[in-house]
Amino acid sequence: MMAGMQTPENTPICITGGAGFIGSNLIGALIKNRRRISVIDLKTPHADILPHIAFFKGDFSDQKILDAAVKKGGIIVHLGGTSNQATSEKDPVTDTMINIPGTLRLLEAASKRKIAKFVFMSSAPSVYGVQKKFPIPPTAVPNPISAHGIMKLAIENYIRYYAQKNGFSYVNLRCVNIYGPGQLANTHGVVSRFIWQILHDETVEIWGSPDISRDFLFVDDFIEALMKTFHPRVQNTMLHIASCKNVSLGTLLKAIEKAVGKKAKIRYRQLRSIDMPAIQFATSQTRAILKWKAATSIDEGVRKTAAWLRGLDA
Repeated sequence: MMAGMQTPENTPICITGGAGFIGSNLIGALIKNRRRISVIDLKTPHADILPHIAFFKGDFSDQKILDAAVKKGGIIVHLGGTSNQATSEKDPVTDTMINIPGTLRLLEAASKRKIAKFVFMSSAPSVYGVQKKFPIPPTAVPNPISAHGIMKLAIENYIRYYAQKNGFSYVNLRCVNIYGPGQLANTHGVVSRFIWQILHDETVEIWGSPDISRDFLFVDDFIEALMKTFHPRVQNTMLHIASCKNVSLGTLLKAIEKAVGKKAKIRYRQLRSIDMPAIQFATSQTRAILKWKAATSIDEGVRKTAAWLRGLDA
């Protein structure tokens, strides 16, 4: 891909789940680039965003909404649906029935509108499950150990099928733990939750030990990578969107303690069946295709996230 090239500015972009953490950050970046944006979500986006988008309140499986929101020749960015692995494990039937049929209706609408591209936010940890080789390469065989991972992998396969059948391109993004300003502490985001708990003298719960490691990616880095996937040359592929850095929960807690000036109160709990002891993903293929790599260190990202969360108390 040639540096600096993008899709034409008049290419319409439809975002499902646009009112959420990732969607709001993406919309902010798209507004700066003066892109044509439609958003489908059950929640209403922030008031500052609304004047710049065509907003359709409702479910992304609603046919009337899809008919209005999905534009011919456009790009669909599918962020909608449930994304909490722990919640889906408690009720895999509901998780499946929300995500898979709704995405199929979305893909049907994409096919009828003859869209240019379908970009899906999948989950690398959920799809790969427990692996032996680190960092995990994109050639690794998926081994989901949770209902959520099985669902994400199924959707990836449906997207590939519909794209090949109907002549649009696709990009499946296997993402890691994305964090940053805009991510509320009551979500499944461990970074924002830990920061909030330490700021408010609450106990942090760690499943396993402080040696458990994760691949954390700052939201600005993710949005940069996501927008690069809009380029016409990036098509019909799966990419790891990750930092390729192995950060232990102990290291994360030290970064948070430094950022907020408080010591953490920690309670350790037994590792769950859906938890992996280590998560790290190879990104050499992504760097080559997107001309991108994560630039934000865990210390810098935690500082920015903590500053934003402090502002909620102001």
